[in-house]
Amino acid sequence: MFSSQTNSMLAAKVIILLVVITGVYIILLISRPVIHENSTMLVAPKSRNVREEQIRLFALNEIVKANSHVSPQYKMVNCVVQKSMSTMMTGAMCYLYNETQYEQSGRNFDDEFSGRFCKDTNEFKSVTGVREAFNISYVKTDWSFSMVTRDPIDRFVSGFVDRCVRLQQRNGTTQCNGCGLNMTCFIETEYKHLMEISFKRKTHRTMEDAHFFPQVWHCDLNEEVEFFEFIQYSSNADDNLMPQFDDLLQRQKVPRRSRDFIRNQLVYQKSSHSTTGTPAKRFYYSRQVLKKNQGFDCVFQIDEVTVPIGVYCQDVLLRFPSVSL
Repeated sequence: MFSSQTNSMLAAKVIILLVVITGVYIILLISRPVIHENSTMLVAPKSRNVREEQIRLFALNEIVKANSHVSPQYKMVNCVVQKSMSTMMTGAMCYLYNETQYEQSGRNFDDEFSGRFCKDTNEFKSVTGVREAFNISYVKTDWSFSMVTRDPIDRFVSGFVDRCVRLQQRNGTTQCNGCGLNMTCFIETEYKHLMEISFKRKTHRTMEDAHFFPQVWHCDLNEEVEFFEFIQYSSNADDNLMPQFDDLLQRQKVPRRSRDFIRNQLVYQKSSHSTTGTPAKRFYYSRQVLKKNQGFDCVFQIDEVTVPIGVYCQDVLLRFPSVSL
């Protein structure tokens, strides 16, 4: 009798131990970062118990519109992000919407900066809107979804030079949160502003915000990331961007003549507000270095001043080639 009770108690303990081990394993499994196949982006799943700051990054669709440009003929959707070839990709998608009309207009892709040829024609404010308009399935589809991604620090410095240095020199206004040319001041004030937006304490956004919102806030990535193909930005389009984009164009059966037109625009034309190679960008870039601690802890270090920029931590997890100044 005693032996039977002992055996029963031992069996119960083993079962409890197995249940505990299984539970711990499941928790560890679902809390791992997820790398989607054929994707260059590493994303923290919604179930992950990380800082609230990280989770809030995925709940801003109503503030950050997913500027999605569509070519129904080739079943392509490209979500443009400011300071990540947005002008040139807007031109490319407008061209693919109607090649003949675009060529007859005599426009270049850079002309989209001063006025969009396809404004309100092939543009949507959300990926969901595109899916509903063209009845695109979540299960299996021959549509492509793409987005150009850029090293977050390179993108930040480029945005600062474009919005805070050039505009101030051009019209004398006090852009960029009143910080003038002081990048440390701007990082601190803009970080605070972005956090207020993510906490829903503020819903008003400035033109600067649109250029400095983290890339993961765009394109409804909290819901759509597994469907996106990420094209790496490169200052010389021939290095990374064009080979990847041309591969996508071929898969979507874009004819050679159209692909050549796009290549000539992206490789040999330069956006009028590009900052690559400018003395200002080299100066500001040389003053900072990105530090990454334990994956999610990110800071700017400018000269001797260290500034937290946790809002960009998810962007840091994107994979990028080396940066060209």
